[in-house]
Amino acid sequence: MNEINNSYANQILDCYADSNVVVTREQEPAPQHEELKSYRDQLHRYFVQGVKTDFCQNSNVAPLLSAPCLRGIEPAMRYPVLFDREKSNLCSLHERLEVLISDHCAADISKVLIEKLPSILLSLQGKLQVAEPELNYDSQVDELMEILGNALGDDTPKDFKKQLDSIKQKLLSYKGPIMGFGARTPFQLLHIHLKARIAPFSEFIVAMQRKLSGLSEIVNLQDKGREKDSAHFEFAKDLLSLDEVQDVAPRRVSSNLSKARLKQIRDSINVLSNAVKSYTEHPNKIFITKKLQESYHLKEVFGQAAIEVVESGAISHAKAYLKKEMSNFVALIRAMRLAELEIGQSYDESLHDAYFAGFARSYLNDGDIKYFPPVLVIDESHNIADQPKDFLSLLSDGAFVKVFAINTLNDINLPVVATELEESALEIASLAIFRRNAYVYQGSIEDPYTFENAIRDGLNATAPVLWNVLLPDAGSEDDPGCPIRIHRAIESRQFPRLTYDIEAGMDFGSHFNLEDNPQCDLLYPNQMLEIKVPGGKHTEQISLSSADFLAMETHNLQALEIIPDWYQNENLVSVVDYLSADSESQIGKIPIIQVVDEDYKLHRAAIPASWLQRIRSRLDYWRFLQELGGVKSQHFENKLSRSKAEWTQATEVELKELEARLSEEYETKRSGDIEKAIHNILFALMEGKTDLDSLAVDSTAPVPVSVTLEADQESVEKEPAPKETPKEEVSVSKVAWVESDDCTSCNDCINAVPNVFKYNSNKQAQVHNPKGDKYAKIVAAAEKCPAMCIHPGLPHDPNEPGLEKLLKRAEKYQ
Repeated sequence: MNEINNSYANQILDCYADSNVVVTREQEPAPQHEELKSYRDQLHRYFVQGVKTDFCQNSNVAPLLSAPCLRGIEPAMRYPVLFDREKSNLCSLHERLEVLISDHCAADISKVLIEKLPSILLSLQGKLQVAEPELNYDSQVDELMEILGNALGDDTPKDFKKQLDSIKQKLLSYKGPIMGFGARTPFQLLHIHLKARIAPFSEFIVAMQRKLSGLSEIVNLQDKGREKDSAHFEFAKDLLSLDEVQDVAPRRVSSNLSKARLKQIRDSINVLSNAVKSYTEHPNKIFITKKLQESYHLKEVFGQAAIEVVESGAISHAKAYLKKEMSNFVALIRAMRLAELEIGQSYDESLHDAYFAGFARSYLNDGDIKYFPPVLVIDESHNIADQPKDFLSLLSDGAFVKVFAINTLNDINLPVVATELEESALEIASLAIFRRNAYVYQGSIEDPYTFENAIRDGLNATAPVLWNVLLPDAGSEDDPGCPIRIHRAIESRQFPRLTYDIEAGMDFGSHFNLEDNPQCDLLYPNQMLEIKVPGGKHTEQISLSSADFLAMETHNLQALEIIPDWYQNENLVSVVDYLSADSESQIGKIPIIQVVDEDYKLHRAAIPASWLQRIRSRLDYWRFLQELGGVKSQHFENKLSRSKAEWTQATEVELKELEARLSEEYETKRSGDIEKAIHNILFALMEGKTDLDSLAVDSTAPVPVSVTLEADQESVEKEPAPKETPKEEVSVSKVAWVESDDCTSCNDCINAVPNVFKYNSNKQAQVHNPKGDKYAKIVAAAEKCPAMCIHPGLPHDPNEPGLEKLLKRAEKYQ
């Protein structure tokens, strides 16, 4: 049995460097009948059992659509990126450098450097991948300057260093850092935005300190008031008791508080003191599993943040901590509100005693919640899926936790025959969505700007948050195929992007966003591929499914059956066609994908039946998301089909009734005319007249009836009959009308002549006032109509200028 040699999978991906590649499909002569029969039997056994045939080709291949250059489209590699601290967001390092080089370098040098920028940034990307976990912007700029300094080689001018110094100083003013594509990148970006949130927390700390100072002053007044008053009246201690002195002494502000109220103030002082210390030292709390902390060096990434490393069950640890921290936060907000009343001398015991006695979490508002210290959980998605009860309770109302769930390429592309594989790990976003109160993002880091927006929106959300993120495997940053694999995971619907934002709108459907997925309205994205065949070239539409993504993993690729080119059979169908067929039509069929070798030769590869359950699962999940997001709703399409069928049926009945009525009226009039003509002829003969032509009745000759639903039926019925029989069977309506069924809803006629045309309930044009504007405008609308469904009819104003020319122009549209 031949085995597929895929030890050079990365080189296979690299061989598609030429974006103008045209793949080749060849057909070899078929072997003898016995070999054909033997291969057919073995192929069906392979499909059922996964045992490859004796004829399997030994070719070094890769899935066709895993090589984006074949379509002239490469996944956007937007890295490295620069974090602009002034604007607090990521920006394109390529664009910044292009501007700086143009501003500070000579024109000839500038042109060369800008052309070399992609390779310069690629070199920088390689250095960033091996850098320390903690970002050091100064050393990053030094690395970049070194690469730029060597970019010109022997052609480097003497004053080039001076030009680079200007660029360096400008770069340093941005204060960075620079981030490359890597496994630690999302954590570094998360850390940057967590630090950016310290500013509003600093304002909150200042507010707490002010209130703490105010309450302390009140307590001091209360404690010192008696001593001072007693000293003032020392001379009269033999005459007055101390209690009497207090009664006659001038009242001091808040110096006569009850014991219960004073205790309440002292308790609030303790709460505020502890909160100031906690917010100052550790504004963020992060729970991380030991495995992730060691794999991604997260302690170095997050610096001074309060990190709690747990062996397992980060979700349950966070749940226990959150319960305690929420009670402390409620007490803090209670203390802040009480301090505001006491300092402002607005505390009314009859009103506020009961209010503060029953103070609870439900009293908090969005203005309070935004100051709740973020509690982050960083864990692997499959671990979170194993704790659904704790996970869902963390997403309940008022649990202000932010969960960063990690999926790696290994997690989502395990061998499909693995029995322990849990699909639920890929769908924890669905669990969060159905709580209906969380901010949910699912995506990857190959698009840094979309990812950063999700990080920022999640941190600012006053609701529970889930980021379900696809990352490179730890230590795989130097794999050149990693960005392509992540992009294919998104594109193939294996790991689709989605955002669920409860603040995006009022209704449930407006919360969803699937638009960051390629061709999100389709079940499978597709592209047109140019293929060279004997005798020329042709284009072919290729659809991408999860099977193409699964085949990018070495173990799965080795399980494919590379079908010999000579084997041609109608039972070989694409995976997309196979899954689209009903179960009866699938009998005897073999699903295949297309692969390509180093020589750009196209091959077909059969997949085993064991893959189908996994592929169907991902397809079903994508359909589920489309329904929720309203991108492709089967319920809506079914209702639309029924409405169209009902409308068509009603229209046909209406047209038949109209035709029958017109025919009946015509026959009645015709019979009356014949009877009258015979009567006239008989009387003429009796009087001896022989000029029968003069006795003809002014009758209506048969004219074909042309009827549409949107035509002015009343005008058709009342239109006077012509005196002579027309030479052609053409009926020109007296008024303008529209074949509404053919209308493309282009808005041209509506915008140009709104007094004549308007849309019906199906958003298709119709005439609502045939005399609403000049005949010239109606004719112009007919000429401009892309569907040619506007018929101008005859002019309603016989005195309109240029009618002769207008009628000539209108002839072809009648």
